[in-house]
Amino acid sequence: MDGKIARISSKTIDKLTSGKAMGKSKDNGFTEREHFESITRIGKLYEQSKFISSAPDKNGSSDVISVKRYDTRFKLRNGKKAIAHITVKEYKGGDNLIYSLELCK
Repeated sequence: MDGKIARISSKTIDKLTSGKAMGKSKDNGFTEREHFESITRIGKLYEQSKFISSAPDKNGSSDVISVKRYDTRFKLRNGKKAIAHITVKEYKGGDNLIYSLELCK
Protein backbone atom coordinates (compact mmCIF):
# COMPACT_ATOMS: atom_id res chain seq x y z
CA MET A 1 0.00 0.00 0.00
CA ASP A 2 1.18 3.56 -0.57
CA GLY A 3 0.51 4.74 3.00
CA LYS A 4 -2.70 6.61 2.22
CA ILE A 5 -5.83 6.21 4.28
CA ALA A 6 -9.12 5.54 2.53
CA ARG A 7 -12.56 5.64 4.06
CA ILE A 8 -15.84 3.92 3.32
CA SER A 9 -19.09 5.84 3.01
CA SER A 10 -22.71 4.72 2.82
CA LYS A 11 -22.46 5.33 -0.93
CA THR A 12 -19.49 2.94 -1.01
CA ILE A 13 -21.48 0.25 0.78
CA ASP A 14 -24.30 0.65 -1.74
CA LYS A 15 -21.84 0.30 -4.62
CA LEU A 16 -19.98 -2.67 -3.10
CA THR A 17 -23.24 -4.56 -2.56
CA SER A 18 -24.82 -3.68 -5.91
CA GLY A 19 -25.79 -6.34 -8.42
CA LYS A 20 -23.22 -4.97 -10.85
CA ALA A 21 -20.38 -5.31 -8.33
CA MET A 22 -21.42 -8.81 -7.33
CA GLY A 23 -21.87 -9.71 -10.99
CA LYS A 24 -18.22 -8.93 -11.71
CA SER A 25 -17.07 -11.23 -8.91
CA LYS A 26 -19.54 -13.91 -10.01
CA ASP A 27 -18.27 -13.66 -13.60
CA ASN A 28 -14.83 -14.41 -12.17
CA GLY A 29 -16.01 -17.62 -10.49
CA PHE A 30 -16.99 -16.38 -7.02
CA THR A 31 -20.30 -16.63 -5.20
CA GLU A 32 -22.34 -13.81 -3.68
CA ARG A 33 -21.42 -15.17 -0.25
CA GLU A 34 -17.70 -14.93 -1.09
CA HIS A 35 -18.18 -11.39 -2.41
CA PHE A 36 -19.99 -10.35 0.80
CA GLU A 37 -17.31 -12.00 2.94
CA SER A 38 -14.72 -9.88 1.13
CA ILE A 39 -16.73 -6.73 1.78
CA THR A 40 -16.65 -7.46 5.52
CA ARG A 41 -12.84 -7.67 5.25
CA ILE A 42 -12.34 -4.65 2.95
CA GLY A 43 -10.42 -2.60 5.54
CA LYS A 44 -7.85 -5.33 6.16
CA LEU A 45 -7.65 -6.17 2.46
CA TYR A 46 -6.94 -2.53 1.66
CA GLU A 47 -4.26 -2.34 4.37
CA GLN A 48 -2.53 -5.40 2.86
CA SER A 49 -2.90 -4.32 -0.76
CA LYS A 50 -0.23 -3.15 -3.16
CA PHE A 51 -0.58 -0.13 -5.41
CA ILE A 52 -1.02 -1.19 -9.04
CA SER A 53 -1.94 1.88 -11.08
CA SER A 54 -3.39 5.37 -11.15
CA ALA A 55 -5.52 6.99 -13.86
CA PRO A 56 -7.71 10.05 -14.34
CA ASP A 57 -11.41 9.69 -13.52
CA LYS A 58 -13.10 8.25 -16.63
CA ASN A 59 -16.14 10.45 -15.98
CA GLY A 60 -13.97 13.56 -15.85
CA SER A 61 -15.15 14.69 -12.42
CA SER A 62 -13.40 17.90 -11.41
CA ASP A 63 -13.46 16.77 -7.74
CA VAL A 64 -11.48 13.58 -8.43
CA ILE A 65 -7.70 13.84 -8.68
CA SER A 66 -7.16 10.20 -9.64
CA VAL A 67 -8.58 6.70 -9.52
CA LYS A 68 -6.16 4.20 -8.02
CA ARG A 69 -6.12 0.41 -8.25
CA TYR A 70 -4.80 -1.81 -5.47
CA ASP A 71 -4.54 -5.61 -5.43
CA THR A 72 -4.06 -8.15 -2.68
CA ARG A 73 -4.01 -11.95 -2.66
CA PHE A 74 -5.87 -13.67 0.16
CA LYS A 75 -7.79 -16.79 1.13
CA LEU A 76 -11.50 -16.85 1.75
CA ARG A 77 -12.76 -18.66 4.85
CA ASN A 78 -13.57 -21.70 2.71
CA GLY A 79 -9.90 -21.89 1.64
CA LYS A 80 -10.46 -20.59 -1.88
CA LYS A 81 -7.69 -18.30 -3.14
CA ALA A 82 -8.67 -14.88 -4.48
CA ILE A 83 -7.28 -11.55 -5.59
CA ALA A 84 -9.15 -8.47 -4.41
CA HIS A 85 -9.06 -5.60 -6.91
CA ILE A 86 -9.83 -2.48 -4.87
CA THR A 87 -10.46 0.86 -6.52
CA VAL A 88 -9.96 4.09 -4.56
CA LYS A 89 -10.96 7.57 -5.72
CA GLU A 90 -8.62 10.33 -4.58
CA TYR A 91 -10.53 13.59 -4.12
CA LYS A 92 -9.32 17.17 -3.90
CA GLY A 93 -8.72 18.08 -0.29
CA GLY A 94 -6.96 14.78 0.43
CA ASP A 95 -10.02 12.59 0.88
CA ASN A 96 -9.68 9.01 -0.40
CA LEU A 97 -12.80 6.89 -0.82
CA ILE A 98 -12.89 3.15 -1.46
CA TYR A 99 -15.02 2.91 -4.57
CA SER A 100 -15.19 -0.74 -5.64
CA LEU A 101 -14.16 -4.31 -4.95
CA GLU A 102 -13.90 -7.11 -7.48
CA LEU A 103 -12.76 -10.66 -6.79
CA CYS A 104 -10.54 -12.43 -9.32
CA LYS A 105 -8.67 -15.72 -9.42
